[in-house]
Order: sequence, then structure tokens, then C-alpha cells
Amino acid sequence: MTNIRMFGETSVGVVRDSNQDSVFYDERVQAGVVADGIGGRKGGDIASGIVIQEFARFIQGRKARMPAEQAPELYAALLEDINAKIYSFGERYREMSGLGTTATAIQFIGQQAFIPHCGDSRAYLFTRDHLFQLTIDHNVASSIHHGWIDRSAVPQNTKRSVLTRGIGLSPTVEVDVYHLSIAAGQIFLLCSDGLSDMVDDRRILKILHKNKHATHHLPSLLIEEACARGGRDNITVLTCEVASL
Repeated sequence: MTNIRMFGETSVGVVRDSNQDSVFYDERVQAGVVADGIGGRKGGDIASGIVIQEFARFIQGRKARMPAEQAPELYAALLEDINAKIYSFGERYREMSGLGTTATAIQFIGQQAFIPHCGDSRAYLFTRDHLFQLTIDHNVASSIHHGWIDRSAVPQNTKRSVLTRGIGLSPTVEVDVYHLSIAAGQIFLLCSDGLSDMVDDRRILKILHKNKHATHHLPSLLIEEACARGGRDNITVLTCEVASL
């Protein structure tokens, strides 16, 4: 069986009074998830908590290992179901209307990694001393960059960080599920934008390279770096090292 070593940590950061991020991982089933409750809205912590609760129930409640060929469909359906639960919660408790969260997860099955994704939390791959962003941010800035939204169609005062997709924001949601083959020595990094907004990819790469043989330290080191650079948001990091195949 593939040996995956997982380490995760979350922090309120330097500026915020509360932490609306959540993280969950289970080495036994080789899966984990990062969820970032949407800041500035009531219930962000509830929304991210629902993602963690439902994800854990899903992966830990399975009696048999998930077939790789079914993983994309099953994980897309899971996040769609979680989306419906969070949206219904906001409809039922009107003071929480509009609550939402990102969700970026990872599941290792055999020699493949599956990454369900919605929002602007990110998944990276560190391999052969290079860093690759695997997921696409579902926000205004990314949509303009990729030509999905015309810049002139965006109101002038719209923040580029505004999500174009998120869990719980509407009755239905579109989920991306990435998958790729894995190799021994690779490190997968999942994080909320509290890391990626404060620490650029070049600096993340340097920290990963310097500490690739001490992966248990990586979440705290990356969080410390984000805090040192201002820590304006909650920060969550999950690392997954492919120790052996």
C-alpha cells in the first residue's frame, strides 16, 4: 500500500479575531480537506465545519476502499450534496443567509491522487524541486486572467478576490475533480488563501525545498511565514508526502 504521511495545521493569523478555516485529514484512509469559510459573512466557520464533518463521515464510513474509476463522480457528488446542505442551512436560518466556504480535498487511491476543488483554496505539487499549482482559483481575478470574464464587465469597485464559485452560495455548484499519477518523494500542499495571498510561490518553493526531509514541520513553517508577512487572514496548511509506493 502506498505510504502517505500527512500533517495539517490552522491558525487565526495576525489580524482576524476568529478562525473560519477548517482542516481534516486521516492517514489511514489517505485523504484530507481544507475549507475556508467566506470572510465577512456570518456562518463562515459553520460552513467550513460542515464540509469537514461531511467529508470525514464520507471517507471514514466506507466499508471498502473506493475504486479509482469511481472517485471523480463520487467526490463531485459529495461536494454537491454538501453544497445543498449548507445552502439549505442558510435558507432555514435567515441570519446566516449567504454563508459559504471553499473546499479543496485530496484522496490517494493506489498510485493516483484525486483532488476535488471548489473556490480559491489551492492544491500544489512539489516534485523534483519544482512547484506546480494544480487547481484553478474560482474568483474574479482568475476568471479575468483566463478570459472567462471580460474585464470591462466587472464593476470597478469589485474585489478581484470575490469568489465565482463556492460551496453553499447557490442551490447547485460545479465541482472540479483533478487526478494525476503520483511518485515517491512528491509533496502535495493544500492551503487556504491565507497562505497563498501572503506568501508567493517562489517563497513557498524555497521553504518546501529546504524542509523536504522534515515534512512534519512544513505546516507550522508556512504558517509562520504567512504571519511574518502580515497574516491578514486565517491560514490553513495540509501537506501530504508520498513516502513510498
